[in-house]
Amino acid sequence: MSMDTLPTSSVELQILTFKEGLLSRVAHDLMLRVDTLTVTGDPESGAVEASIDPRSLRVICAMKRGREDHKALKDKDKAEIEKNLREDVLEVGRFGEITFSGTTSSDALEGTLTLHGVSRAVRAPLRVEGAWRVAEIELDQRQFDIRPYQAMMGALKVKPAVRARIRMRWP
Repeated sequence: MSMDTLPTSSVELQILTFKEGLLSRVAHDLMLRVDTLTVTGDPESGAVEASIDPRSLRVICAMKRGREDHKALKDKDKAEIEKNLREDVLEVGRFGEITFSGTTSSDALEGTLTLHGVSRAVRAPLRVEGAWRVAEIELDQRQFDIRPYQAMMGALKVKPAVRARIRMRWP
C-alpha cells in the first residue's frame, strides 16, 4: 500500500456551527475553515489518514439562513471567536492535534476520529461533486468531552451538534 500526501489545494475542511439560546437572534451561525491539515491516502485501497492542527481554525464568515454573510463579522470579532475556540472549546494547549484514520469506499468515509483526546468511530456518506469527493458528518461535541461554547450565563450558546465537511480531490 502506497500512501500519497494530497496537495493542500486538493483538500478542504470546513466546520459549520449553529447558535441557540435566549440571545441567539443577535448571534451568528458560523463557517470555519481548517488551514493546516495533512491528508494521505491510497486511491487503490481507499485508506486515508488525516492530521489536523486545531490552532489553524479560522472564521470564514457568518451564516444567515444557510447563506454566507461575509459582512456580518468584523476582523476583531473573528479574532475573538478564534481565541475562544482555541482556548476554551478545543483546549489546544492540551490537545494539539486532531487525527482521522480510516477508509473511503464509493459511498462512505469511515474510520476513527480522535478529537480533544477522545477517539470515536465515525461514518459519513461520500458523494462525488465533479473532481471532488465530499463527505459531511454531524458531530456532537459532547461525545468528544467538549463543552459547547456559551456566553452571557448561557443565554448565548453554540449547539452541541456541528457539521464537518471535507472535500478531497484524489490525484
